[in-house]
Formats: sequence, structure tokens, C-alpha cells
Amino acid sequence: MLPTKSSRQQAVFWGSVAILLLLGGVLHLAHSGILVSHPEFFLTPIIQQATMYSFLLASVLTAIALLVWLIKHGIHKGTRHAFLHARILSGVRRALLEARYYIEEGNGSCKLARLPRLKLTLENDCINGVLRIENHVRFEKRYETIPLSSCLGHFIVDQHYLTDSQNEVIFEISDSREQRQIIFDNADVFQYFSMETCGSYELFLDGISNVPLGHSLIVGQTGSGKTYALYSLILQMLGKSTPYNLYFADPKASSLAILGDKVSMENTAETVDDIISLLRRFHSAMEYRKPEVKAGLSAKLDDTYADLGLSPHVLIVDEFSSFQACVATMDRKVRDEVASLLKGIVMQGRQLGFFLWIVMQKSDAASITTDIRDNLVTKIVLGQSERTTYETAFGVSAVANIPNRRYLPGQGVFTCPGVTLQGHPKLCYFPTLRFDILDAIQGLYKDASS
Repeated sequence: MLPTKSSRQQAVFWGSVAILLLLGGVLHLAHSGILVSHPEFFLTPIIQQATMYSFLLASVLTAIALLVWLIKHGIHKGTRHAFLHARILSGVRRALLEARYYIEEGNGSCKLARLPRLKLTLENDCINGVLRIENHVRFEKRYETIPLSSCLGHFIVDQHYLTDSQNEVIFEISDSREQRQIIFDNADVFQYFSMETCGSYELFLDGISNVPLGHSLIVGQTGSGKTYALYSLILQMLGKSTPYNLYFADPKASSLAILGDKVSMENTAETVDDIISLLRRFHSAMEYRKPEVKAGLSAKLDDTYADLGLSPHVLIVDEFSSFQACVATMDRKVRDEVASLLKGIVMQGRQLGFFLWIVMQKSDAASITTDIRDNLVTKIVLGQSERTTYETAFGVSAVANIPNRRYLPGQGVFTCPGVTLQGHPKLCYFPTLRFDILDAIQGLYKDASS
């Protein structure tokens, strides 16, 4: 393994310091008469000065090196930051060197390895950060193939991408030990956290990830935590200062229907016919809002319902596959109507503030059409899932970028434009709610009514 230019410079520097210390030690011993029997043979004052200057110079060089090291690694942000910053960069340099991600310079025995330039920024009390690695035409290997998480200690790579200039590769990293899956023992603490971390038209998924309100797809097998993820998101929406209009469609007539009855019985449907009727009313309300939004667009063409201060409407359809299976048995006219209503909502709803949330176990073509699925901009897959589940939700190319780990209930990956890069799902850990959810929802609903 070739030495690097910096390692050779460090070896020369610390070798010089060691020589100065050794010289000072020898002179001191000579002056003390330990090395020779006749110390008077030496010019004692000169020996004393030479000893003092050797130790002094070694101390100054060591102090300068320490000062440069501390400044380089951000000691002004704290001792923990400095040592963590140094440890991560050291690990990355060593990994790149061992994997031969370097350019050879020099000839023969004077060959050196030039590693790419690195820049690390740690944020949020060293919870997450950004690692920048120089990109170069002479680097034969692609950075996408580097299992960088293995050399980051307890940090992991959330996503990586090239800068617009193509001169650097950005690795977004975070502390894997950090409690993303927050435990809430109290509904008031949950709502306070939501208000502190999110705006009126966004929701938090875990301790570090927020997403804007939009069309959404939530996928996961039984026991993956889909229902509790929904509870978390619904509680957030009910607690907003901006009133949310929620609609619930639950063909299984299970927990979501019970919750919907507590929030809005008139906007909760269980049978297929009632769900279709609810879908019609939702679509009609969207059409009714069009003139109001159009009038607001006269001031600014790219404004949305949020810019106009309008309330969002969210239709949550649980077990969408079951609903679609029942619709498939109906006559063609009803099937076409349902398809048209769904497509109209996902195509027009973003600007008008009408959003469709679909919850299902698998999002394959047999359960949901591609034109509907592709327009559900926020996609979440929870729990341990098969490769085909990830492929249908995120796309075939995204599967290689999904972190390979064991996902417990409520844990998974998600994509959302503006939050994640296309084809690069990020980890998400929905909170654990250790309070009575129905009581919390009833309390929020009463507060909103009053």
C-alpha cells in the first residue's frame, strides 16, 4: 500500500520533533555527567542552552501541530466534534487508500498515493452531516460502489449524489445510534414536537425527516406498522393550526373506520358503494374549489392552495387492493368512473389542496394502475419487504440504493421530491405512541370544533 503525501509529511514532521527531543535528552544526560565521566569537557553553558532550545523547539512544533489539528477539526464546536470529525476523516482516508481510490504520483521508490480531497461538515450536535469527496476523471472506480458506511463508525450513509458541477460526490450521513424512532408517552408532547418541527403544510416522519403534504403511498405487509404510521400522521394533521378536512375509506371496517367515525362520521365510508360515493363528494369538492384558486392565481401564476391560505383535504383509502378488487367486479361504467375520479384527483389535486393517500400491502400493477401510483409523490415502504415491493413502489433502479438492514415495525424507507433524490430512498422511523390514540384524537377534534 503506497504512502500518501500527507502521511509522508507527517512522518517527516514528527521525526524532526523526535530528533529534537532525542538531541535534547542526550545533551541533558551529557551535561549531568551520566554519559561521560568528565562533564567539564563540555562547554556547560552552551550545552545548557542547546538542551533548552531543543526541548523548546520540539514543544513549539508540537503546540503548532496541535493548534492546527484543533482548528482543522473544528475545536470551536466542542471537543467531541473535533475528535469525531478527525476519526471519521481518518477512517474514510484509510478505506479509500485500502480500496485503491487514489492517483499514483512519482516514480520508483518515490511513488506516492494522492487521495481525493475530503471535506466533512457535522451538524445538529454531530447527529448528521455532509461528506464531500473530490471527483476526478483519473479515478477509475465509481464512488457509488463504495460501501462507505463500513468505515464511518456508528454513522451511516443516507444518500449520495454528484454536485451540479460534477466536481464532488456528496454523502449525507447520520448517526445510526440517534433515536429517530421517537417514543411519545404523552399526546401533548407529541403535538408540541409536531408544532416545533413542522409547518402548517408538512408532516414529520421521524426525528430528522419532514415531508410536505402531498399525494402519498404507504406500503407494507401485515405487522409492518402501517396503521400506527397512519395514526401518527392523522394526529399531526388534526393538531395543525390550519384546519385539515379528512376523509376515511376503510373497506375492512377496522381501526381506520373507528377512528374516522370519531373525527368525521359523514366523511367515513366502509362499504364499496359508500367509498365510491365518498370519492365522488371528494372530487366534487375539489372541482368546487377551482374558481377560488383560479382567482388567486391572477396575482401569481404558480401559487397553490397553501399560498392562498386554504385548508387541505386528504382522502385516506386503507386496503386499497381490497377496494379495487371489489370495483373490478362491477360493471364497466362504474369501473371507468372510479378510475376517472382517482386520476382526476392525483393529476389536479396538488395545486388545489386535495390529496389522495393510498395504503396497501403491495403496489403492483394488479392492485394499482401505473398512472395513479406514479403520481403519488411521497412513497413509503415499511417493514421487511420483498424486492418486487421496492421495485413497484420506487422503481427498479432504486432497489440498489435501499439500505440493507433489518426493519422493525414502523421502520422503512421513503422517497419524496425535494427531500430525497430520485431513485435514492432514505430511512424513516415512525414514532412509537404510548398513549391512548382515540382519546388524543377526540381531544383534538373537540379543540378544533370549539
